[in-house]
Amino acid sequence: MPSTTRCTMRSKHIKSDIIRGAGGDEGGQSSTPVEQPDSLHSRDTAYLLDGLCEGEIEGLVDGLKSIYLDGTPIQNPNGTYNFKNLTVYSTKGTQGQPYIPMFSSIESETPYSVKVSNGSPVVRSLVNANANALRVRLSTLAMFAQDSGGNTGGTTIAFKIEVQNNGGGYVVKVNDAFSGKTTTKYDRAYRIPLTGTGPWDVRVTKTTADSTSSTMRNDLYLESIAGIIDQKLSMPNTAAIGLSIDARVFPSIPRRAYRVRGMRVKIPTNYDPVLRTYSGVWDGTFRIAYTNNPAWCYYDLCTSGRYGLGRYIDAALVNKWWLYGIAQYCDVMVPDGYGSTEPRFTLNCHLQTRAEAFNVLNSLASSFRGMTYWESGQISAVQDAPSDPVALFTRANVINGEFSYSGVSRRARHTVALVTWNDPEDAYRQKVEYVQDEYMVARYGVIQADVVAFGCTSRGQANRVGKWLLYTERFESETVGFKAALDSAYLRPGKVIAIQDAHRAGKRFSGRLASAGSTASSLVIDAAIDIEAGKTYLASVVLPDGTVASADVVNAPGSTAVLALAAPLAAVPQANAVWAVSASDLATQTYRVLSVAETGKNEFSITALKHYAGKYDLVENNLALRIPPVSSIDTTAPAMPGNLALAEDLVRMQGIVRVRMSVSWDAVLRASSYRVSWRSRTGNWNLLPDVLATGTEIIDPPNGKVEVRVQAIGVMGQPSAPATATIILLGKTAPPADVTGFIVSRKGNDIYFAWNPVADLDVHHYEIRLGGVWETALNIATTARTALTHVSPHGGTFLIKAVDTSGNFSRVATSFYLAANTDVNVVLVDDDGTYGWPGTLTDMVHDGAALTLAYANSWASLTQLWSSYTGSWMSESLPLTSGNYVTDVEDLGRVLDAHFGVAPQLDVIPLGTSWSTWNMPWSSYGNNWTWFGPSGAVSAIFEIDTSADNIVWTGWQPFVPGLRTCRYYKMRASFVVQTNFQIRFNSFPITVDVPDRLERFPNEAIPLAGKTITFNPPFTALDAVSVTLLNGAAGDTVTVAKTVNDITVNIYDSTNAAKAGTADIVVPGY
Repeated sequence: MPSTTRCTMRSKHIKSDIIRGAGGDEGGQSSTPVEQPDSLHSRDTAYLLDGLCEGEIEGLVDGLKSIYLDGTPIQNPNGTYNFKNLTVYSTKGTQGQPYIPMFSSIESETPYSVKVSNGSPVVRSLVNANANALRVRLSTLAMFAQDSGGNTGGTTIAFKIEVQNNGGGYVVKVNDAFSGKTTTKYDRAYRIPLTGTGPWDVRVTKTTADSTSSTMRNDLYLESIAGIIDQKLSMPNTAAIGLSIDARVFPSIPRRAYRVRGMRVKIPTNYDPVLRTYSGVWDGTFRIAYTNNPAWCYYDLCTSGRYGLGRYIDAALVNKWWLYGIAQYCDVMVPDGYGSTEPRFTLNCHLQTRAEAFNVLNSLASSFRGMTYWESGQISAVQDAPSDPVALFTRANVINGEFSYSGVSRRARHTVALVTWNDPEDAYRQKVEYVQDEYMVARYGVIQADVVAFGCTSRGQANRVGKWLLYTERFESETVGFKAALDSAYLRPGKVIAIQDAHRAGKRFSGRLASAGSTASSLVIDAAIDIEAGKTYLASVVLPDGTVASADVVNAPGSTAVLALAAPLAAVPQANAVWAVSASDLATQTYRVLSVAETGKNEFSITALKHYAGKYDLVENNLALRIPPVSSIDTTAPAMPGNLALAEDLVRMQGIVRVRMSVSWDAVLRASSYRVSWRSRTGNWNLLPDVLATGTEIIDPPNGKVEVRVQAIGVMGQPSAPATATIILLGKTAPPADVTGFIVSRKGNDIYFAWNPVADLDVHHYEIRLGGVWETALNIATTARTALTHVSPHGGTFLIKAVDTSGNFSRVATSFYLAANTDVNVVLVDDDGTYGWPGTLTDMVHDGAALTLAYANSWASLTQLWSSYTGSWMSESLPLTSGNYVTDVEDLGRVLDAHFGVAPQLDVIPLGTSWSTWNMPWSSYGNNWTWFGPSGAVSAIFEIDTSADNIVWTGWQPFVPGLRTCRYYKMRASFVVQTNFQIRFNSFPITVDVPDRLERFPNEAIPLAGKTITFNPPFTALDAVSVTLLNGAAGDTVTVAKTVNDITVNIYDSTNAAKAGTADIVVPGY
């Protein structure tokens, strides 16, 4: 019950005689100022009334030693007192208790502490219609006056107090004054009788003028108004303590604390609450006494008509017989962890607020490790305590013979418990007991649970609460669910049941008795079991009264369907009764019922939690918990999957080309599923969901080395040794197929190319080069089509490869030789775009094919669904507005006069444009197909820097096509782009027209081993060498290996075999 406090201040007023000093000698001599002593003194006595509890209570534990004021007991253990001028009166809350003499009235005081000024009365109301009188308390903080000579004396504050009843006009009740001197606070109270029915208005008026000088203090304050009901109340059934204290001892109202033995409750008549013993057989009757056994406190709260549920339910609806067993378990003495013993559970609490009844009962039940539920018209409490099974379930008496098991996640299992309890050695302040399960902490780390031990004032009990929580979550985390018939309807939450599940046990050690033949000493079962030598067996069977009886089996080793019992049963079991056998190496499982629900006609669904009886010795005595074996199933892992095979291919999914890795293996005997995991190179393993089939697919694995691991999973979840395989995934880096049907023809300087399309899904374009070796050949054209026209006088071996969307080239270049137009002009062409842009990028990026301005965002920042972005199809982030590219330094070999030119290819792309805006026929657009934006959207500046020795440079100069004298050069391209535009810098070909040198070798005989031609003097650089076969056959090809010093020419026939021949050779260069 909530405690209540009432505080009353009563004043005595003391006025000292005024002491006046004698006058000095006449003649105008100076005198020392005199200050009169304080003549006004107030003394208050505080009257405190604390309601402790619903009565009747046992009372204070040790008299005045159990009352604490500001944390200090009134009386010391040796009998001396810590306080004076103190009066204490207590009641225990009986029905006929007397009133407390110090409290012959009921007062309710309201503090104000408001200043009262002259001409500004203060008005306050009293609305308590039951009040017989009121008390007005006035005060001044200091009161004095100084004369012109500096002498300090007293002064006067006059005032009046008026009362108005229900608006009937003010009547003067007090007309008084403070007269004298005080330098400290002085207050005075006036008790005014009331007439009428209220409400009453109180007006306080200061009639003395306010001080306007620092030499006078005469402030007046309204401190408080109290309503008073003149009545002697005994407060029946409320335990209370009244105190009177001297304000000179306590400058403020002290904090009070009382150590009491609480309510006297109903306890069994055969129970001694001091010795915690029970004598004889209980007849079900009660007597009233004090106890802190939580079971009987629980019963009292359920049956009390004043503060409990007694007004709503009859005492017969509370299952007192179950509580009797719980109470006995609570009173057992157990080790407290500090060398002594204590009761297993006690309850010391103070209920101070109203709450839902079910929540309060469950809080009380938690103090004895129990819970509350309503069943069959009764309130019942159950407790987690040792108990024998009350029912036996097997596949024979469970619907469809199905048991469904489930566990909890690792995160739900705590490893550390912080238990909050109240420490009586520290004024019952809250303390936290740290409890940890060292094994679980080492395995899973610290997973903390915060627990409040309700009503716990023992550190040992708090420690046991923490252990119980941790060990329950560690060992009893599995639940079982099943459905049974009407014979299971009697089960209640908290009851322990035994289960023999043949599927989990691996043996059928249960069933129903045969229709006839069983006796109290032998059981005829419905299927034979094997009795093995060296093992012990225990038979359990349901008797006619529904109880479960057990007896040792004494059969000789061998197979038997008749179980001989070591001791006769209490009754002969009925035919078809449920039986089960446990062996020394195969125990029946025990569970504690959590819920029983009727799910259909004569059908009940039961949920139960794993139960180990040895848990309690582990919690209380630190005895090791032995986990009995409940399965004989061979837990040997299945065999490793064989013939693990990996393959990759490309597939088109929703219009997107994706990489697929296929994984397959052979089926494994006794495998219920397969577990597949994979990793890239030596990274972390990626676990896929278990599969039932013998194959699976992985979409878009990373390129490179990928390792796959497959395990067979047995029926008990045990994995096999992993089968592993490795594959080098090319993915979209796999080269496209080689080009076929490549034909090259010439008409003057016009060269015509044509070829067959490559069927690969991700082919993006084709690239044509001129030269005998692809890596060093000159890139002359790139196109997505299968035909092309090129203007050039050069001839030689033309090469072509397909390029996919990832930038991968065909493995082998397809070649075609075409003679050169002999009117040769050597022009060096250097395009950084061909070589992957090896120069220096500033605020630009290489996207695999071209250069673009860098974006503020990257793909990694686009984490939403595509439909969430409303920006341009190019990007959801705007690019930077400027950037530049600088080529590497190029060497012409020697200082010479050369003509320089550039032909860059640049696309301008407005980011606000999407394909949906291009809704006209293509013929309607007059711009080049690479053009996407208006002129002026981008400005491009090209500059050149030259040097004769690669040391001294001319510095960057705007590029103008023309003649320059140098050996080394580099180029810079700078771009400035308008907002909402982007560029693609596709190529940057730089042409250098050098002084030509042309060497001709007509009718040159080429032997079978090839012909080497040496140049004297050597070339600085060579252009494409032209070799025209004379009298060659169809399919003949020519290779040319060239340096600035010589060339080597070889001829091959259509089978790629070397052959001899004759050719005209033209070597251009400079």
